[in-house]
Amino acid sequence: MRSSLLPKLFIALWFPLSSAAMLLQSPFADHPAVAYSAGTPEDPVGRLGQQLAKGEERLEFEPEHGYLVSVLRKLKIPVTSQSLVFSKTSLQAERISPLRPRALYFNDDVYVGWIPDAPLMEFASVDPKLGTIFYTLDQEQSGTPRLQRRTTDCVLCHDGASTGGVPGLMVRSVYPDNEGNAILRAGTFFTTDHSPWRERWGGWYVTGTHGDQPHMGNLLAPNHVSALGTSAETYVSQINLSLGSKHQGCPRQFRKFTLPQSPQRYCRAACTHSSGQPA
Repeated sequence: MRSSLLPKLFIALWFPLSSAAMLLQSPFADHPAVAYSAGTPEDPVGRLGQQLAKGEERLEFEPEHGYLVSVLRKLKIPVTSQSLVFSKTSLQAERISPLRPRALYFNDDVYVGWIPDAPLMEFASVDPKLGTIFYTLDQEQSGTPRLQRRTTDCVLCHDGASTGGVPGLMVRSVYPDNEGNAILRAGTFFTTDHSPWRERWGGWYVTGTHGDQPHMGNLLAPNHVSALGTSAETYVSQINLSLGSKHQGCPRQFRKFTLPQSPQRYCRAACTHSSGQPA
């Protein structure tokens, strides 16, 4: 897995409803020149949805992963792009935890988010005119699976200053508590190619060797965010980033995330790798 992987991945951030008012969709997306909500998507996921509706394509369902394997094949997304995020930073935040991370798969145009036993699979797909389009797919077996476009809930976070005022993609690095909740008052970081190493990958599983530079991956607060009280900043000031930066192997419990159709048996598929080398 190449080292440029993470800056290209997205996290669908989750906030309490009290914060949603600050993240209203920008007016530029539905400008007549763009017509984001009313326009007809021409992105890869949108095209697949149209083909499914016309009966030109079919998705195969299997008990362990639902439609995931079939979707990755149809969209030409390699299984080897898989990374795991354990912070509760997505549309289905309540289903994510350090023991049940969200798997992300991607290619140049599409990102797929999958959580074991979750009711939905999540998509972000790049349209040449409309920008990033968001979809979900019900993970229940059906003779007519349907990709549902999401024009409201996803853009609460994916349309604002952090995405240039238009619907787009982003990476955010957070300090997670022991259940994966982001400790927002402790500060968070939007990840770009300018981000220092020590501000990257908070809430991600990361393996690999990378010299002496520490990062935020693999680390959890010892308690739930509600138990930290006013000590969130104290926790951050005392955290030893090097404790999470030296993992070269993958936790055994995450090997179940490796898909059986993978072209090779590898553990790095279950952890984000920071150096681009096999775990």
